[in-house]
Amino acid sequence: MLMLSDAVRNKLLGSESLEDIFADSVIKIFTGYPPSNANAAETGELLVTITRDGKTTATKQKMSISVTPVNNSYYTLILNGIEIKYLSGSSATVDDITAGIANALNLAQGNEVNGVVINNPKLFDKFIITDVSNGSGEVTIEAKNLNERFTLEVGNNINISTLEENYYGLHFNSNAIDGTIYKDDTELWTGKCLKNGTAGYFRLQKANDDGSENPDAVRLQGTVGTSNADMIVTSTQFHKDAMQTISSLSVSMPAS
Repeated sequence: MLMLSDAVRNKLLGSESLEDIFADSVIKIFTGYPPSNANAAETGELLVTITRDGKTTATKQKMSISVTPVNNSYYTLILNGIEIKYLSGSSATVDDITAGIANALNLAQGNEVNGVVINNPKLFDKFIITDVSNGSGEVTIEAKNLNERFTLEVGNNINISTLEENYYGLHFNSNAIDGTIYKDDTELWTGKCLKNGTAGYFRLQKANDDGSENPDAVRLQGTVGTSNADMIVTSTQFHKDAMQTISSLSVSMPAS
């Protein structure tokens, strides 16, 4: 049976979704019997860490947008699924527009702009604006933390260039179906095995989780087996340097 840490249960009872809680996480697979609960310290030996594309080095995601100056026009960005709009003035320059978009982004993120603060959980504390280039029409957005991803779409008169996208965390699809959320099928979840061993259990957790007993750590724990387990694998015998791939994973919320 899947087990959730206290931190996850408390967040689900608040304002966060399972998708948001486990965004940018990794899966660790261990030998032996699982700990008695997800708050407990990890046991056994680590066999493999599953990441996106098997990457092991994280850098901060960074994107730059460039604008074409158009007066009396809405500039629209969709950041982490949240629509952000800025209306240019009747005589707005390219600097006015980039500054206006930067202010709108700062406001959406929860920073004070002209005495106003809006805290949105999907945006708050996720990114910083590292550059507003005078005269060039560019605004650069950077993830605040290593291995954190933001998604960005833009409307007319805005172009995107990706400067860095070397995050390696795992993500669920945002569209739950019939009480079940699924692995993002656009991502490859894989990792190289560290040693030979028999898989016994796994934990979905944040990359910086040190594995010690911690009720504040975000964790989902389950068994690994060829049948009657939370994670089904073709063989529980893992081999050093072999690539272990997870092709599908889902988490369900029972109706009763």
